[in-house]
Amino acid sequence: MAVTFSADGKHLATGSWDRSARLFELSSGTLLARIPHESPVVSVAIGPGARRLGVVSGTQGWVWPALPGGWVTQTCAYLGRELTPEQWRGYMTGLEPYRKACPGLPGE
Repeated sequence: MAVTFSADGKHLATGSWDRSARLFELSSGTLLARIPHESPVVSVAIGPGARRLGVVSGTQGWVWPALPGGWVTQTCAYLGRELTPEQWRGYMTGLEPYRKACPGLPGE
């Protein structure tokens, strides 16, 4: 549904009916991260230096840190608890094996 390139041409972000936004590194084709949402993603934007990813899903918009670990940290703050293994797989898309990511927060 949505696609955009970073200003420097090094990254590509997509938004999809499958209710996710994705960030790719173009030189290698590597999927850097996948951000699941509750509704289809209708718009994406990459901020300066590819440090932020703007996402519109349903009637809401979010600005996510552009590094996968930043998304996990922001998600921990939003949830107020540890991520489940399923949530970890959704956010990290196989980039790293599951680990506890939300120090000091209650478990799943």
